[in-house]
Amino acid sequence: MKVTNLELFNMILNQDIRTIKAIKSIVNKNERTPSLKFYYDDRFGDYLFKDFSSGECGGPVKFIMLRDGLSYDDAKNVIKGYIKNYDPQANAVKVEYVIKKKTVTYDIERYTSEDLKYWEKYNITDVNHLYKHMVYPISNIYYNDMFIGKRAIGYFDNDSNLIQIYLPANSVYNTSGEKKFYTLSGSFAIQRYNSKYLIITKSKKEMVVWDNILKGSFDIACWYSESIKLEKKAEFHIFMNHYEKIYLNYDNDKVGQKQMEYYSKFGIIPLFTVNDKNITDVIEKKKSFNFNELNVQL
Repeated sequence: MKVTNLELFNMILNQDIRTIKAIKSIVNKNERTPSLKFYYDDRFGDYLFKDFSSGECGGPVKFIMLRDGLSYDDAKNVIKGYIKNYDPQANAVKVEYVIKKKTVTYDIERYTSEDLKYWEKYNITDVNHLYKHMVYPISNIYYNDMFIGKRAIGYFDNDSNLIQIYLPANSVYNTSGEKKFYTLSGSFAIQRYNSKYLIITKSKKEMVVWDNILKGSFDIACWYSESIKLEKKAEFHIFMNHYEKIYLNYDNDKVGQKQMEYYSKFGIIPLFTVNDKNITDVIEKKKSFNFNELNVQL
């Protein structure tokens, strides 16, 4: 059984590293300000650490070497011990936190074939693509002490905060209508590839789907809502000065068209699917995507 760096780091620190902003250096142990951070590396397809105090970076083996002063072989044996004793259920990471009087508790899970069935209808089959966008299965979810469900999709922001709990309709997660629970309002996410062009959309789900289609040729961002006043967001003004072209991709309905028309006065290009409500509807219905489905040429 393969154990990811994320799971190993979680076992080593006995907590979910995605909820950690920084810990103290494992090299310069007398530092006062925590400078070691964990991050998802797109090229590696898993989590690594970066000790900014010393410049050291790497995976779990190197982390153990530096923290405990061990040789490579000894550190590798320590990691083998974690892997040998690993139990996905016993080592599930329980997370509990309070944000703006919303109490959320959940377990972070590994993807199963059932989880991936939901994403396959959008032509997404690589679990690393979902990890890259901070999308994870979560289970045993309580929201303000109300039991939501046994399993759901958790959308996290770039700082590892849970933004949305999503139970799609008529799916392995939910046999009734669609359910959404937001834990942070006005939240923001972005996937950068140093492109000259940016697409802003309204949900992490559409962001994930767009990135799967465009394969890194566009940077993609979202604020999780069409009602967000973008001009009041600092990131929006940074984007205006940074990108050659910015596209706003909202639903092809009355509300979405009104918002896209409003932001066209800022020089933002409306982007929508001509014959369907949005990009996910197109792919779910037709099992593929043709750029002729759009109102403009990308």
